[in-house]
Amino acid sequence: MICQEFRACLDAYVDRELEAQRTLDADAHLAFCMPCQWALDKERKFRHVLRSRVKPDTAPAALRARVHVALSRVDRAELRQRLV
Repeated sequence: MICQEFRACLDAYVDRELEAQRTLDADAHLAFCMPCQWALDKERKFRHVLRSRVKPDTAPAALRARVHVALSRVDRAELRQRLV
C-alpha cells in the first residue's frame, strides 16, 4: 500500500470497515510511514473532539417507534443484498 491508497481508505480504516487484507496492508504501511501515522492520529483526534462536543439529537418517541416497526418488517437478507 502507498500513501495515496491509505489516505483513500483512511475513514474506513478508522471506522474498522476495511476487509481483513486491506487492514493488514494498511497496518503494514503505517508501521513505516510517519506522514500517514500523523494523518491517522489527526483523524482520530478530530473524531474525538466531534464526539465530545456534538450531542446527538434524539428523535421524538413516536418517530422512533415508527422507524422500529418499519425496520422490523424489512427482510434483512434482502436489505443486505441491496447494500452490497
